[in-house]
This record gives sequence, structure tokens and C-alpha cells, in this order.
Amino acid sequence: MPKGIYKRIKNGGFFGKKHSEDTKKKISNSGKGKHKYWLGKKLSEEHKRKMSKSLIGKVAWFKGLSSEMQPNWKGGLCPSPYPKQFNAELKLEIRERDNFECQLCGISEKQSIINYGRVLSINHINFDKNNCSKDNLNSLCCMCNSIVNGEREKWTKLFMEKLKIKI
Repeated sequence: MPKGIYKRIKNGGFFGKKHSEDTKKKISNSGKGKHKYWLGKKLSEEHKRKMSKSLIGKVAWFKGLSSEMQPNWKGGLCPSPYPKQFNAELKLEIRERDNFECQLCGISEKQSIINYGRVLSINHINFDKNNCSKDNLNSLCCMCNSIVNGEREKWTKLFMEKLKIKI
């Protein structure tokens, strides 16, 4: 083993270290929060704007990969249009029913407009865009809407239970 590697492995990370309860609590709480913390640190609005500006013109890491290698690849499903009944009236009705709050993080629509420049999105709970029944739709901020596209079974179950409690 090259000189210095054992030392880094042995002393790096948290393995084998004894931490006080206070330190354990700080480690546990770092990175928690609803879209306002980055690794446990609160970001100023100015810092967020600078971060956004720095990303303009940058290419995402997965651009240029073949379709099968893209992170949201669903086995060749082609995007189909939304049905006619999924319109502005229905979306407003769902947002009203949900008290204009994201059903995952609880952010208000007003705050969503301030933070992201968008009203709340309407999410299909079972991810079937042809099922536009009101018990299959909920309101999410754009951040949470992108989060729920992974682990779809988990989110479908959570939102169905949440909707049953609400009704």
C-alpha cells in the first residue's frame, strides 16, 4: 500500500470515531430542511441567484448519453399528450382543494412563485396522465414534482394514503 493511504483511510470519515451526543445531533440534522438548506447551511437569496446564474449555459452531466443511459429512461415509452380534460380549470380546482400548498413540503403557492417563478404543479399520483380523476391529482411545487419522479411506487402509496385522510 502506498505511503499515506492507510493513514487517510484510518483517519478519514467517521468510522471508529467517538462523538458526543451534541455532535451526533449536528451531523444528523445537517442537510435537513425543505429546499432552503444546503448541507445544513441556510443560503441567502443573493447566493441562490448567483448559483442559478452560474448554471446558465452549462450542460447537465447526462446530456449526450444514449436514451437508455438517461436517468429517467422508462423503457422506450414515448411522451404522449395530456388529455383535454387536464386543463387550467381542473388544475385550479385541484390547487384550491389542496389550499394552494405543496402536498409534500407544504410550501404555499405564493412562496412557490417567489422562489421558483411558478405556480404549483399538478401531479398525477399514479403517474398515468390519462387518469385525470380528482382523487388521482395533487399539488406539488416544482422542486417536489421533480423529486417524486423517482421511486414512483413509494410516492404513489404515500399520496394515496394522504388523500384518503384528507377526504
